[in-house]
Amino acid sequence: MSSWLRLFLSPSGQIGRRAFLHGVIVIQFVNILLVWGSVVLNAAVVGLAGQKLILLPLVTLYPTICVFSKRLRDVERRVWLQAPSRLLLTTGLGVLAFNSLWTSSVVMASWVFISIPLGLLADVGLTIWLGFAATKRLPETGLTAFD
Repeated sequence: MSSWLRLFLSPSGQIGRRAFLHGVIVIQFVNILLVWGSVVLNAAVVGLAGQKLILLPLVTLYPTICVFSKRLRDVERRVWLQAPSRLLLTTGLGVLAFNSLWTSSVVMASWVFISIPLGLLADVGLTIWLGFAATKRLPETGLTAFD
């Protein structure tokens, strides 16, 4: 498996700061393209199919989990530390996509306006912290603690 495929499709292992930042930049670029594409397609497609296009950025959920998992292992933290931001963003996008289909509830709309900004704030904070966190290396061998 090539290094790029392993970076985005395998949650095991560890990566350094540079590989983490490369992975985050690629994922964010793909997310921007998907959001832009869903907005353009949503203007062209009306109805049920158009409303569900907002879920296109969820395509990058698994690669994001893989990249963040590797970096969290590298700084000796639990992989589940990324769960709150992923959960908030995923449920917020899901509610946003299906809110106008089933009901226009104020409670559901308020959940979108709370969960997406909180999820983005948590995700940006985690990304910045992992981007600058030092790798935990064992002094004698040069290996990480998980090798």
